[in-house]
Amino acid sequence: LLTFLEIDTALPYLGFPAVSVLRACFAKYKELDRVAETMEKLRNNDQWRRHIDQAGLEYWQPTFVDLVNIFVAKSQFYSVWKKHFKCAQKYLDMVEWLNDDPNGLSNEDLWGEEALSFSFTDLSRWLDRKEATKGKKKEVVSSSKQSGSKENSGEKNKKKKKEKSSEEAEAFSQIIESNFGPNISLATVLILLFTLTDNADLLNLHFRQQHPVYSRENNIQISGWIIGLTKALKHRLGNKTSTLFSDDDDEASLSAKDKTNCIATKLDEMAVGLDLTPYNEDNAYTGKLLSISLEEIQPVHVICPSSFVCGTAACKPRSLVQDTRNRDIPLVTLIKDHKIYKNVPVLTGKCPECNTSYSADHERFLHNFYGTKQPKRVYLNSAKYLKIGSNLWADRAFSGSAINAMYSFHASASAYSDYWNNTYGTASLNVGRAHVWQAFVQDSLRTIASESNIDLELDDPLNITEVTTQAYAILGEAGIIRAADQHSCAECTQEYKKSSDAVFQDPAAVVGVDENHAVPPLAENVQENCQRSASPMSEDSLDDTDMMNIDKKFVKMVVLDGIVMGPTHCAIDNCANSLSNSRGGSLCGYHLQEYGSRCLVRDCTNIRVDNTCACQTHQGEWRKYTKYRVRQTQSGVWKKTSRFIVDTYHYINHRVTDYLCRKYCNPSPGDGSAPNLVIIAYDDTGRAYAQKAFNTQVCEQLNAWLGGFETILKRMTPGNFNWFLHTMLFYHTKYVIAKQK
Repeated sequence: LLTFLEIDTALPYLGFPAVSVLRACFAKYKELDRVAETMEKLRNNDQWRRHIDQAGLEYWQPTFVDLVNIFVAKSQFYSVWKKHFKCAQKYLDMVEWLNDDPNGLSNEDLWGEEALSFSFTDLSRWLDRKEATKGKKKEVVSSSKQSGSKENSGEKNKKKKKEKSSEEAEAFSQIIESNFGPNISLATVLILLFTLTDNADLLNLHFRQQHPVYSRENNIQISGWIIGLTKALKHRLGNKTSTLFSDDDDEASLSAKDKTNCIATKLDEMAVGLDLTPYNEDNAYTGKLLSISLEEIQPVHVICPSSFVCGTAACKPRSLVQDTRNRDIPLVTLIKDHKIYKNVPVLTGKCPECNTSYSADHERFLHNFYGTKQPKRVYLNSAKYLKIGSNLWADRAFSGSAINAMYSFHASASAYSDYWNNTYGTASLNVGRAHVWQAFVQDSLRTIASESNIDLELDDPLNITEVTTQAYAILGEAGIIRAADQHSCAECTQEYKKSSDAVFQDPAAVVGVDENHAVPPLAENVQENCQRSASPMSEDSLDDTDMMNIDKKFVKMVVLDGIVMGPTHCAIDNCANSLSNSRGGSLCGYHLQEYGSRCLVRDCTNIRVDNTCACQTHQGEWRKYTKYRVRQTQSGVWKKTSRFIVDTYHYINHRVTDYLCRKYCNPSPGDGSAPNLVIIAYDDTGRAYAQKAFNTQVCEQLNAWLGGFETILKRMTPGNFNWFLHTMLFYHTKYVIAKQK
C-alpha cells in the first residue's frame, strides 16, 4: 500500500532521536493528508487492482483508517495529530520549524527554550499562547484607558460583596441558634439545609395552605405536607433527632405527636428565614418556588493514588511525591455516581527511592529481567476510579453497572453504551462501546484477582486484547471458578446413607415426578441377560480399603453437559474468514469455491461422496469422526464409588424399554436401589414426602442462561471470549451462592 501511494516505506519508523518527535509526526501527518483523497477513491481504482495482482496477493480493499494504523493509532491521529497540526498550519513560523526549514526560527526563538525534543503538550501550550495574544492585542488599547477608573469601583464592589456574605452567614447562624439545640452538629445542619432546598415542590404545597384564597379554604400553619417531611427527617436522623430540640422545648415532657409538630414548626421557620417560600413578608404571592441547583457548591474532584507511602517490599515506606509537573497535569472527564464532571486533574505519585510510579488505578515499576529493565503494571484491586479512555475516568459504580447489565440482561458493550448515553449522557460526552468494554475488563480482572488475594501484575504497556489474554492465563486457572472453591451445600452434597428412606414398588419411577405412574415391566429374559452383580453405589461392592477413612462419608453430585458457541471461522490453516454456512459449514466462501466437491481430509484431492465431506477412500475416517464416542473411565476406587445417572428430562423418555438405563441411570429411583439420590423433606404442615436429593437439570438451566450470550461471544477474539465467559461464570457462581445464604 505504501509503495502504491508513493510513500517512503521507512517513514512509519521515523522518530526520536533521529529527528524531533513533533517533526517526525508532522512528516507522517503531511503524507497521510496528501493521500487522503486517493484512499477514498481506492475502491474504483483499477491501478490498485493491477498493483495487487502483480504482487501476487489476494485482493484487499483498505480504508483510510487502515493506512493511519500503519503509522499511529487512529484515536491518536484524530484527537492529537489532526487537532494540533491543523491549527499549527495557520502559523508560518511553526510550519517552517516543523519542516526543519534552515531559514526558520531556532528553538530558542520559537519555543523560548532549548530542548532535545518537543511534545504535543508543548505545541498545545504554544498554540494557546498564540490565540491568547490575538485577543490581548484587540483589548490592550481600550483597557489601558479605563483601568484607572475601574480600580476604585472594583475595590468598592469587593467590599460590598464581603459585607453581604458576612451578613448572610450571620443570619443563617442566627436561624440555627434560635430554633435548634446547642449540641446540633454541622452534619445535621447540612442535612436540614439540603432537605429544604431539595423539596421545593413540597414547600410550595405547604405554604399554599398557609395562605387561603377561596371560600372553605382553611389557614393551616402546620400542614400535612410539612408533617410528612418531618417524619422522614426523624427517620433519617434516628438518635440525633434530640439535637433538634432546644432547652426551652422541654423535650422530655412532649408526646410523640407534639415532638413531630415542634420539629415541623422549626422547619417552617427555617424555610421562611432562608426565603424558601413563594410568599413575601406582606403575604403576597411572588411566584412558584423553583428547584434550587447545587451546582455552585459541587466539590472539587481530584484523581490521585490511594497509597500514601511506598509499598515496595525492598524499599522503605517512604512518603510519595507528586510526580507530575504543574503544566503537564492532565484534565480529564470523570463519571462518578453516573454524573459527569469536567476538568478533573489526575495526579501521579512517585517513590524517590525505588522510582515506582503510583496512579489511582495502578502502580508501575521496572522489573529486572536477565539484565534488562521490563516495565510492569500492577492493577490495584482497591482502585476507586478506573481509566476507561484517553481522557475519561469512571468510578466502580459505572463499571459495576456495566458488568451487571451484561450479566442480567445479556447486553453487549454497545447496547449498554446506548443505554447509558440515553439515560445519563450529555451533548458534551458520548460513552462508546470501547469505553464500556474497557470498564468491564478493568473492573472484572480486579474483582477476580481480589478473590484470589492477589493484585494482577502484567507487562506494560498492553492493549486491551492482550490484557484479557494474559489475565485469563493467570486468573483463569484452567476454568476453575475461585468463588466456588471448597463450596458445599445441601443442594450439591448429601451425607451418605446405606439404605433408602423411601421405597416404592415401581423400579422405573422418578421420585418427585411420577412415582405413582405405572411403568410396564421388562420381559424376564431381558432382565436376566442384563443383570449386573451389584449397583455401583452398593456398599457391598466396596472393600474396607476403598472407603474414605473419615467419620462421615458424603455423596457429591457433579452434573455434566455441554454447550457449543464462540467465534467460528474457516477450517483452512491461517484463514480467519467467516463461514459461508454457519449451520454446519467448515469453509469460508473463498475456500468453498476452491475446494468445491473435493474430499476435506488433509492433502486428499479425491471427489467426496454425496452427503459426506470425505471421499470413498476416507469414509472410515468420516464415520469415525461423526460417531459419538463415550470416553472410557479408569477402574479403581473412583469407579466403585461413583455412579453415572441421567437427568430427569432425558431419563423418562426411554426408561421403559432400556433395562440398563432403568437400573443404573435413574436420577431418583423409588425402589430404594440408590438411597443417596432420595431424601425425605417436609412441607409447611409437617407432612413428610420423598424428594430428589439433587437438581440434575442444573446444567440445562445454566446452558439456557449462557445461550443468551451467544450473539456476543461469536464476534469476540479468543482472548476476549475466554475472559468474558470466565467473568460471567464467576459472577454467576457468586450470585448463586449468595442467594443460598
